Amino acid sequence: MDRPSVSALATIAEQEPQDLQSYLDKVVHLQFFADDAIYHEIFRGHTFPNLETISLDANELNNDESLEPYLRPKLKRFRFYGGPISDAFLEKLQNSCPHLEELLIDNPRDLISPEGFLRFLDGAKSLKYASVIYGMGRVITDSVFIALATKSDLETLELQKRITADLVSKAVNQQARSGAEGRLFPRLSKLACVAQSDGIAALLPHLSQLNSLDVVIERGDAPSNEVENLLQDISTYCPNLRAMALECMAAESVYISPQSLVQLAQKLNQLEKLCISGENMAVEEFDTSHFASMAKALPRLETLRLLFNCRLTEAALVEAAKSCEALTVLEIWGTYDLRNLGEIEVSFPRLKTLELGQLVPPPVPADAVATEAAGTAKLLKRIAPSLEQFNIASADPFGKMVSREVDDI
Repeated sequence: MDRPSVSALATIAEQEPQDLQSYLDKVVHLQFFADDAIYHEIFRGHTFPNLETISLDANELNNDESLEPYLRPKLKRFRFYGGPISDAFLEKLQNSCPHLEELLIDNPRDLISPEGFLRFLDGAKSLKYASVIYGMGRVITDSVFIALATKSDLETLELQKRITADLVSKAVNQQARSGAEGRLFPRLSKLACVAQSDGIAALLPHLSQLNSLDVVIERGDAPSNEVENLLQDISTYCPNLRAMALECMAAESVYISPQSLVQLAQKLNQLEKLCISGENMAVEEFDTSHFASMAKALPRLETLRLLFNCRLTEAALVEAAKSCEALTVLEIWGTYDLRNLGEIEVSFPRLKTLELGQLVPPPVPADAVATEAAGTAKLLKRIAPSLEQFNIASADPFGKMVSREVDDI
């Protein structure tokens, strides 16, 4: 009984209170869903001596005092999704859990200060995974980022702090002043962040060991080819990537050449996940020939999202089926006449999610459109027998009808 539900433990506390501690001694993993927080009071005065992982959904009852029973020396993973915890709690967490490897903190109700978090980082000698995304904006100051960047054992970092070239320069200078040698984030294998393009470009030379990169780009005053240059830098400095996601947030249009995407795929041929998107991104010359080159270079792909204006058609689905047999998620914009696949041998045995830009409506009378939509849905299920979800990115009435029909099959 190393993974009991909190409600099951609460039942034991009510029916067999004399035996509760013997059950708690066996608990290794514990997950509190939102309403489970009412049971914190039951565990007051008890201990969880073998607890290694705790996950707590957001609740106002998650506070410094109520969480104290779970802070034990064997705790390795602390995942906290919201509640009023303070610097004092972080100090208890650090002192009580010397083997803590993973920390996720969301929405601590502004009770954690940058200074308190810095003290925690300084004392958390075993920390390898840090996720500080939601509600932690005021905590992750430049000084905190620099402390994370120079923490030698950190392997995974997820944060919302905007990375700029100036911030990276400060971190490099701080490392030099401390007498340390080598790169920032020397063991980081996974990074999820928000950055200006020059900021992530400045950081990339330090990330040659990275295998997962998820970055939201906020454009500053930079040349129009900044995203193309960034794609080239990513493939140059991070050749071992298995997962890459790049989202470009820009009020103005962003243009990328098709060849830059092909070259990215050819250099990062171990990718299992590739996502490139942007509301105002356009790769207007990107067509089936470019897509085919990308697909051939990426035979291990399981997830592919290319969400930008382009010239892809149903022929791209044929190429994806030929080269990427492991696909489970495929989301690509463009315009698709799926009727043209009726006589072609196309198969996606593992595909569960498919999203296309828009569908070409059938040239039939209005009263026959529903029948065509049902036929298209059956075609999709024949091509992808494991398909669970089909979506259309645009406001496409026919596509929405097909989507509903897929749901009903």
